[in-house]
Amino acid sequence: MRRNRPAALVAMLFAFALVASACADTDDTTTTVDAGGAETTTTTAEAPPEETTTTAAPEPVVLYSILDENEALGQFFPESRKALEAAALFINDNGGFGGTGRPVQIEICVGEVDPNVNAECGREVVDSAAIAAVGSAICTNDTAYPILNEAMVPNIGPLTCLPSTFQSENTFSVNAGIQGAVAIEAAIACKALGAETVYLNLVNADSILATQPVYDGTLQALGCAPSAKTIEMDRAGADGASAVAQ
Repeated sequence: MRRNRPAALVAMLFAFALVASACADTDDTTTTVDAGGAETTTTTAEAPPEETTTTAAPEPVVLYSILDENEALGQFFPESRKALEAAALFINDNGGFGGTGRPVQIEICVGEVDPNVNAECGREVVDSAAIAAVGSAICTNDTAYPILNEAMVPNIGPLTCLPSTFQSENTFSVNAGIQGAVAIEAAIACKALGAETVYLNLVNADSILATQPVYDGTLQALGCAPSAKTIEMDRAGADGASAVAQ
């Protein structure tokens, strides 16, 4: 029987250690002895774990851009895409939209140089959660912008070459667009090059052909003769060499 006492003692000590360990996990107990030998035990309850809260990610601010691209016809705007991406990246890295922390999300609709597809893009912008159209580039037809104007969706910074980009109170242009370029070209032809006869080589699209009065008006303002001839080219078969030959 004596041989079993150490084993029983070890078992008792082990059980005591488990209980003490369990108590230590929840409470912090301190025992002090005063000068008279009296013991005082103080138990401090462990603080409850801190609650953690999860904050939902802020909703993005959606902006749309309509790019009238058709690679088969040689019309695409890679520089516009890069500019839109860079602008969104800058905003998102600097406090989000208006400093609210909400990220900017850019969506692009491709118009395919097709009036019907461009109109679909206009309706897509209106039906989306977009707060505005930004940096759009359409010069061959004017079917998308009137849809945006009717729905009062702001059209900010479009390439200004269509009538609606100049005539709508809901459009905010930031450049002179194709009309400005035409005026500069007229001034160069007349004053810098001293041309006596000017021929216009224009793609057969309403928005492009509409620049002829701007060109001739600039020539007249500079004291030069108006253009002698306008050569219209089909976009699908544009050939600058044959136009010059005419």
